[in-house]
Amino acid sequence: MRIDRQNLKIRVHAIPSGSIFYSSDKIHYQYYKAVEVGKRQSIFLLWKIKHTAFILNVQRFNMKRVQFRMQRGALKVCLLQRMPRVTKSPKKVAPTTPSGPVCAGESLRLIYGDALSAIESLPEDSVDCIITSPPYYGQRDYGMSGQIGLESDPLDYIERLVNIFGAAERVLKATGSLWVNLGDTYWSGRGAAHSSDAKNKHRRFLRPQDKRGPRDWCKQKQLLLLPHRFAVSMQDQGWILRNDNVWHKTAPTPDPVRDRSACAHEYFFHFVHSRHYYYNFKAVAVPCKTRKGEVKPPSSVWSMPNPPNFKKHAAVFPASLVMLPIKATLPPKGTILDPFCGSGTALETARTLKPKARLIGIDLSKTAIIEAAKRLGLDSFTHEIK
Repeated sequence: MRIDRQNLKIRVHAIPSGSIFYSSDKIHYQYYKAVEVGKRQSIFLLWKIKHTAFILNVQRFNMKRVQFRMQRGALKVCLLQRMPRVTKSPKKVAPTTPSGPVCAGESLRLIYGDALSAIESLPEDSVDCIITSPPYYGQRDYGMSGQIGLESDPLDYIERLVNIFGAAERVLKATGSLWVNLGDTYWSGRGAAHSSDAKNKHRRFLRPQDKRGPRDWCKQKQLLLLPHRFAVSMQDQGWILRNDNVWHKTAPTPDPVRDRSACAHEYFFHFVHSRHYYYNFKAVAVPCKTRKGEVKPPSSVWSMPNPPNFKKHAAVFPASLVMLPIKATLPPKGTILDPFCGSGTALETARTLKPKARLIGIDLSKTAIIEAAKRLGLDSFTHEIK
């Protein structure tokens, strides 16, 4: 038995049935188990690495690496990514047809279309880092069919996001990271539109949280804790949550309330799907004040003001918010993906910090894609958006 610890993959030769294996490197091989997958019964070697369990299919000596997950009491089996070949160069993946029109440059690709469909069109293991900020629940109506954030049930909103990032797990490399910026909201239940966001063009719309709550915990004035529910759902799908970083807004939007504190923070989650992932500690380390010459990890609380308003896109975050994720988890010549790119803030920042990086942006808004293309200096399009 040989263990490739970097990729958490195992090659097994001639395993006798019913064997139990133990390892000195904190990986405990527990037992064989017969599992019904579809119509065929397979034998798996099950072991655990921290909170994720892995199994190996040894049926008919055709060994396939798969991942074992328990979700709501049901068995879920997913194929793991293939191990990179050492002796032979990897096969070139033919470019796939995107879900919508594409603005394409030498190192830039902008896709106008649905995030889930566009991600499914990307090649496997082609992205090093995903940094994005999905539409917040019930905050804005962008006036587009299929937009995220106006679901009647907040759990449906979370499920859609989890499905999108589940598809992104296929294109994200084993050493890659996923960063998600997400804000929370309150349940109103007044039955009338009262959103006063001046940046929303489609004003006075009836938000889902203005209606009667679909669940017992959707009560008036209730903080929904959607970022936390989203993070737990991602963990249930096998993601590893490394940090729940807090964006502390030093100059937040005025909050006209009189019975609670004003909201001045959002969350920026850092997910990975492997114990061993790319992280450039030296690029983000900060000097230690108590010990001269030594450095320490950056804080999980990031204090910075709101960005200036952009005319073309209402929901934009400051470029400084994505600097740490880009410096730490995007290799110099890596590929960054933003499935909700908007006007392209994350992509523009990545180009500034890592000039040789490849950029991929996806958005459902044609206006946002065109604005991002202009912002990133893309004048000529391979496929013109009409």
